[in-house]
Amino acid sequence: MSTICSPKPVILVVDDIPDNLHLLTRELSAQGYETRGVLTGTMALTVARSTPIDLILLDIMLPDMDGYTVCQTLKADPATRAIPVIFLSALDEALDKVKAFSVGGVDYVTKPFKAIEVMARVGTQLSLRQAQLQLQRFNQELETQVQQRTHELGTANQSLQAEIQVRRQVEQDLRNSELRYRLIADHMGDLVCLHNPDGQFLYVSPSVQTLLGYAPEALLGKTIADFCHPDDVEYVQIHSQAPLESTESIKPITLCYRFRCQSRRYLWLETLAKPVLDEAGQIIGTVTSSRDVTRRVKIEKQLRHDSLHDALTHLPNRDWLAKRLELEILQCQRYGQTYFGLLMIDLDRFKAVNDSLGHLTGDKLLIAVSSLLKGCVRDVDMVSRWGGDEFVIFLDQIADLKEAIQVAERIKTALESPIEVDGKIIFTSASIGILMGNSAYKTSNEIFRDADIALYRAKALGRNRYEIFGFEMYQEAI
Repeated sequence: MSTICSPKPVILVVDDIPDNLHLLTRELSAQGYETRGVLTGTMALTVARSTPIDLILLDIMLPDMDGYTVCQTLKADPATRAIPVIFLSALDEALDKVKAFSVGGVDYVTKPFKAIEVMARVGTQLSLRQAQLQLQRFNQELETQVQQRTHELGTANQSLQAEIQVRRQVEQDLRNSELRYRLIADHMGDLVCLHNPDGQFLYVSPSVQTLLGYAPEALLGKTIADFCHPDDVEYVQIHSQAPLESTESIKPITLCYRFRCQSRRYLWLETLAKPVLDEAGQIIGTVTSSRDVTRRVKIEKQLRHDSLHDALTHLPNRDWLAKRLELEILQCQRYGQTYFGLLMIDLDRFKAVNDSLGHLTGDKLLIAVSSLLKGCVRDVDMVSRWGGDEFVIFLDQIADLKEAIQVAERIKTALESPIEVDGKIIFTSASIGILMGNSAYKTSNEIFRDADIALYRAKALGRNRYEIFGFEMYQEAI
């Protein structure tokens, strides 16, 4: 029975002469080998098939069968064919040796033998056997590795083919997606653009021709700042870089600015800007979508104007005046002893004008008076319409009460001259309440309250005059 050589090789000695058998087993044992000894060929076959044997020393002349037959039988059996066989024989003819090698022997020792020679040949064959077994083991391991690697390569190849197929599909999907988005961008009314990190146009949708009058290629390589209104350049440069500064927030930002058309006129554009990220999450540019909001901006501007102005006279209304006063109060509190003046004006007997000449004439009189009042003050002052036939004048940073009185005198003098409205000569006058404001006031309502008290005093004392607010008036009013 064949096996891999153990640390202590097992040698089967087959010889029909007991003395030879004893001599060989003794010498082999002395060399550290484990031995089995038998006298016949039949016994040799039985032991070889049942016991792990590393080498056989086989005599040719045996009582039951010759050594050639034993060797042929061993080589015919897959379980024993790998065991090396060294023939031992007194036959010294060349034909005997040739036959020994032809039936599978690996060596031939002639009797009478010398023990040292036999040991040398045994050692050589065992070394060859060991090398052969190691080579077989290596080949088996190599074959296993090759099979495993072949399997791995096959699996990897299948995965690679699947990945290639997926990648091809993804690339095709990307091309289809790009085509769809390009078709959308090319046919939508909004202006869609792609910018590099420096803000330069990389792609401009054809709608730029309709919206701004430019061919798309006219914008390539330029930036929004190259076309926007000079007053908007700094705003655009600061805010257009905001999407590129951080990947923590990729929310789009909105810019509103004036863009110069091919015709040299400016349109208000509202632009939605959002960063473009690569696969690693790094910002590689910006995509923008812009639309013309000129009409909306004009409407919003008009609404803001209307919310702060009187519809009839176009003077600032009481809301704007209140905001201006709140700001003035803060300045007085911050800088200490600064003064401002407030004149609350009420046209005398204005109701009679409305009743006798009609409301349209009354409205035109109010417009004329508003123009007259603006001519009595400085550019830094504010003339506002309080409501009805009442006006309020804010005098910014006056030195003393004398300046406020001078304005009131100018108003009285201006109103002494008749006012012509639609060919009608109208005489009018005004009652005026004067208030000197300072840091003692905390709210605009307090200022309006005290100015109104002074106005009420002027009307009570006969109209066409002015009265200056004093603390005693407040005491009387309450």
